[in-house]
Amino acid sequence: MGNTGGKKRETWLAEKGHHEAEICYGGEADLHKHYTGCKKNPGHVNFIPVNNFNLDHLPSRYREVIMLELIKTLSALTVLIKVKYTSLERPKSVPCFSGQYPFYNTRGSDVLRTGTGRVHDVVKYTESDNKGTCPCGKCQHSDTPSKVWGEVRVLTATHVVFDESEARQTRCVVGFDDNKSPGVSLYGWGVGRADIEGDWCEFKCVTCDLELVDELDKMCRHFDDLRRKVRGKYGRFDNVDKLTVIVSHPHGCHKQVSVGQWTHEHERWTGWLKYTYTTCTCPGSSGATVYIPMLNLTQLTRLDDVKPDTADKKKSKQSQTERRANKVKQKDKQTKSNRKISKQSQTERRANKVKQKDKQTKSNRKISKQSQTERRANKVKQKDKQTKSNRKISKQSQTER
Repeated sequence: MGNTGGKKRETWLAEKGHHEAEICYGGEADLHKHYTGCKKNPGHVNFIPVNNFNLDHLPSRYREVIMLELIKTLSALTVLIKVKYTSLERPKSVPCFSGQYPFYNTRGSDVLRTGTGRVHDVVKYTESDNKGTCPCGKCQHSDTPSKVWGEVRVLTATHVVFDESEARQTRCVVGFDDNKSPGVSLYGWGVGRADIEGDWCEFKCVTCDLELVDELDKMCRHFDDLRRKVRGKYGRFDNVDKLTVIVSHPHGCHKQVSVGQWTHEHERWTGWLKYTYTTCTCPGSSGATVYIPMLNLTQLTRLDDVKPDTADKKKSKQSQTERRANKVKQKDKQTKSNRKISKQSQTERRANKVKQKDKQTKSNRKISKQSQTERRANKVKQKDKQTKSNRKISKQSQTER
């Protein structure tokens, strides 16, 4: 997830339960103190203020206008997230985090924490959509609330914004590029799609600033277009240069860019890859987008989880081979198990047939024996009857004579 003093530090968030949301018990006044007193990256020498970022900060192969434009657009879409409440619904543990789930002990409190997110979609509603008036704080306290408003959807980590109760107590700050530009604050409204085990969510904000809504919508589409072009141009170099760029709000302060390399590719779930990298991060960076040219960032989880695009499957041939080998092993194992079950079933069926045959044979023998006894008894009865009849006839004949 980052480095200290330039040394690579491999981090598995899922195993160690680490997070990088900044916690401020003293409120926003403490954010600057945390920034200046940072022990992880003293001086933040490897963080570049977004307004100072230029081509010289990139590896030589990537020093082209299109790459700089992409990073600037990513920066414009990157937002500061301020959460002022911790949900009572936060679980004590989650499979992807070893130990206790982040902020479980502060449930129900108003302790401030900060993180980072990226605007990935914008929807504008009008009267014809029957969505009512704008639910932002400004309109809620207005006699003439706006009938046209926008929903700004931000990707971040679930451990930053867990559910709707937290979302309603959250502000999303757009354009906090330096201390002279405090940015525009949007009201948190809810949580859309979310995956607690994958640790990503779609946090929803609302605003009646239609100019901002149109601007963000335009930037989202521009970023997607630039990303496709850059991936086509530089994706083949990723296994050589391994470029990794992160734009975040370290310690809840103004926006900064850090550049580094990914070092290892790991498989986490089917279709998901995990990257270990040297790019610097700090508390407050949780939820930030990790940009790697070859990857499709339509979804993300924590700082070091990204999903590969379909065109990038060649990059994970070894993982695919291993998955296929495992599938073959599982199939063979299942086949053997089925054969064993089938063999047992056949043996059982044969045994049952023999039992039924023996039972039937015994039954037939019993019936046959009974029939023979009855036939003999009937013969004796008939013989006795015939004998009596003959005697009677003989006696009558003698009497007649």
